[in-house]
Amino acid sequence: MPSWHDGSSSSGSILEEFTALDHAPATTDDPTFYGIANDFPELCHGHKLPLRKCVAFEGINAGRKFYLCQVGHVNNCGFHSWIDPEWPATMKNALARLWEMYNESNSARIEERYESSKMLKDLAEEKEKAVKKHACLIAETNKFFEETGKKAMEENRRRIYSEAEQEEQMEKYIAGLKNEVEVYKQGNEEFKNLLKTQATIYKEKQKKWEDEKQALKEEKKKLEYSLFDLFNATDSNKEKIKRIKAICDE
Repeated sequence: MPSWHDGSSSSGSILEEFTALDHAPATTDDPTFYGIANDFPELCHGHKLPLRKCVAFEGINAGRKFYLCQVGHVNNCGFHSWIDPEWPATMKNALARLWEMYNESNSARIEERYESSKMLKDLAEEKEKAVKKHACLIAETNKFFEETGKKAMEENRRRIYSEAEQEEQMEKYIAGLKNEVEVYKQGNEEFKNLLKTQATIYKEKQKKWEDEKQALKEEKKKLEYSLFDLFNATDSNKEKIKRIKAICDE
């Protein structure tokens, strides 16, 4: 904490009353030595208030008791005086070494934290890049699925239309076949009627031919009878002619 050397007061602020800082070491809690030193006759330099009891926890003075201004923050006028005497040289060397090791360890931890923070920053940047890349992949995937879905829908629509057209063509083809079947049935019926008509005509002609044949047979018999009678009559006439001739010859 900052503190000031002794000096005369003026009309300015407390910070303007002093020209130099008195170094106040870092402190640690000590249940046997804390609070305000009301039994100590001296007061702080700037505020003229009773001093606060502290135990140093810094460098070669670690563990030494001292008095400090009780005012907090920036208005503290700093270190007042030591209570404990300086430590022996061996103690100072040991404390110096310990604090050197502490500072080295602390520096290493700070460096490690810096490296860790740098690594975390790099990881955060990589994560951000990965998130952006993932978002791009998601967007591309969604675009791909959207385009694929559109193509699939278009293909299904085209297939449905194609199937509808094929079905319509099939229905037309079936209707044409049905018409052809009806025409065939109609033609077959007409053909059957024609066959019946021709059969009837053939039977009638055959009957007429039979009748004419029978009539011809009867006419032939009659002609044969007539010829037979004619032949018989001719023979009789021949005998008559012979007799007449014989008479004429006598």
